Amino acid sequence: MKTKFTFLCCLAMVWCASLAAQTEFSKTGTRWYVPYEHDNIFAHKGYHTRMDLYRLGEDTLLAGESWKKLYYNEKLQGAFREVGKKVWYRPLPDGTGRDLPRVLYDFSMRVGDKFYYAEYEVPGIFRNEEEAEALGLDLSVLQEMTVTRADTVEGRRVLYVAQTNWLVNEERWIEGIGSECGFFERWREFATDGSIINTRLLSVVTDGKTLYFNGELVKNELPPMLSEGMSWHQEEEGYDETRIVSYGLRATDVSGCYSLGDIGLIQEINGKIYYLACNRIDEFPRFIACCYDFTLEKGDKAVVVNTVHDVMTQYCPKTIDYDTLYVTDVDTVEYNGIARKRLFLDGGQQDVWVEGIGSLKRFIPFVSLNDQ
Repeated sequence: MKTKFTFLCCLAMVWCASLAAQTEFSKTGTRWYVPYEHDNIFAHKGYHTRMDLYRLGEDTLLAGESWKKLYYNEKLQGAFREVGKKVWYRPLPDGTGRDLPRVLYDFSMRVGDKFYYAEYEVPGIFRNEEEAEALGLDLSVLQEMTVTRADTVEGRRVLYVAQTNWLVNEERWIEGIGSECGFFERWREFATDGSIINTRLLSVVTDGKTLYFNGELVKNELPPMLSEGMSWHQEEEGYDETRIVSYGLRATDVSGCYSLGDIGLIQEINGKIYYLACNRIDEFPRFIACCYDFTLEKGDKAVVVNTVHDVMTQYCPKTIDYDTLYVTDVDTVEYNGIARKRLFLDGGQQDVWVEGIGSLKRFIPFVSLNDQ
């Protein structure tokens, strides 16, 4: 009886450990948004023509193993599986013999460990040349990588990897999030239409919450500054008269993200307020501006958008003008019975920002919505 009890306890421990090992890589509905940056004669560098979306779907059985379907822009891309600290990917059969499972991420690696990236458009990492050769890959284009640093951020294991010979092009892997250089085909350099592209992970969303946005892990325990139904009213000079313009927030299906109607989105991340110039959450914004940063302290610098010249032709690319402001003072003031942080800024133009309210001069500082 004692032996049976011990066995059940061990089994329970193993089961609990397997549950703890699962991250967002194992959750149905996890979404990775990646901008598609398109360079050609008609577009300037960094112009985003669309948003690419990777999404984990329903469970499926492959060779007796449980996988999740992976969709790319709502088309089935392959299968996805997380086992311990390893994330596996299995592409759809395409007749090339390269549809074998391969490791996409390995968060059990330590500093100094080496691995290989394969040739372009072949996702996966390989611990030795034999693994790559089994897929029929050209070994001459394998790129040796080294784990240069390891860390833990917000409870997640983080690995820094770089090219072994030069230690350049360092990228950060975040457990449950992926590579900040694009999550999936981060090493792809050329699009099928001949234009040069570069990807960068914008956001990761799961369970109705934003986990990662524009280079930052989201601290969801912070009190929000935005809420649905908030509205701002300001005077704007028209051609023949001064008019009152209203801006209101409407919640989207992503935590901390609100719609501003047809002019874009407002996203709140870790005490920062971002303006995204787009119409819907599934469209990649034409640009992202950090309008407010309420984590700033006295003496800090804030770079804000002044004007966006969004007229694009073959000879006139889009340009953005910036202003640099400095925080000259910080205090706390009570508005409607709520204590709020207040920042005083100067940099040629003076401004005052109040936490949860914004600039006392206008709704979004220095960003002309009419230019979007």
